[in-house]
Amino acid sequence: MHEDLSTLLLTKLRERKLSLQQAADSTGVPIAVLEQLAQGDHSNLPAAPYLHGYLVKLGTLLDFDGEAWWQQIKRAEPVKSSGTGDLLPRNRFSRNRAPRWLLWGVPVILLLLTFVGFRFAAILGLPDVAITDPDRDGIVYTESPAKIAGTATPGSRVTINGEAVPLTEAGTWEKEVNLQPGTPNDFTVEASKLLGRSRSTSRRIFFEAPMATTSTSTTETATTTVDLELEGEPTTSTPATNP
Repeated sequence: MHEDLSTLLLTKLRERKLSLQQAADSTGVPIAVLEQLAQGDHSNLPAAPYLHGYLVKLGTLLDFDGEAWWQQIKRAEPVKSSGTGDLLPRNRFSRNRAPRWLLWGVPVILLLLTFVGFRFAAILGLPDVAITDPDRDGIVYTESPAKIAGTATPGSRVTINGEAVPLTEAGTWEKEVNLQPGTPNDFTVEASKLLGRSRSTSRRIFFEAPMATTSTSTTETATTTVDLELEGEPTTSTPATNP
């Protein structure tokens, strides 16, 4: 029986001009098992589920009834049984079904990568920040509070001297600040990203309070000259009497 299987196997291989290795590659049957079957050596064949599957695969490839040969081998001699955990080896050329998690996991990962790609500048990039008003250092203001304004990369967090300032969607910001007279007023504007990268710029401005205006009213003083008359008692002259 075994010699007949060996003869059948070799004959079918010759008819199709296949080598044992090519048959092994096509069916997934180990080359060692094919060599044993071709030599008629069945002393150390695989356990029943494996041998059964191998014969069926070889029959499909070489056009013989693998199931019938399996039944004949079982009747001829005992075949080793396998454990409950044994599985038939898979054909390396067969398509494996992708895991279910992979079916939804890949789209999710692609969406995340797309989101990160579009938001790279907002999350990881180095932001831009500029002060447009005042446009240079050293400007002297005469009123307080004064407005400081500028631009920053949209999505950044903007602070002036550590105090948060709202940033518009267009990337503009502004804030009124109090100025102190007689000393430089320094303002540092910082823009930072989600993961901590930041850039800053600064302005030094001065404040001079306007001088108080003193209006002096010149009043023309009319000097009235008053003629003071010395009024005395009237003097009476008594004429001399001749004796």
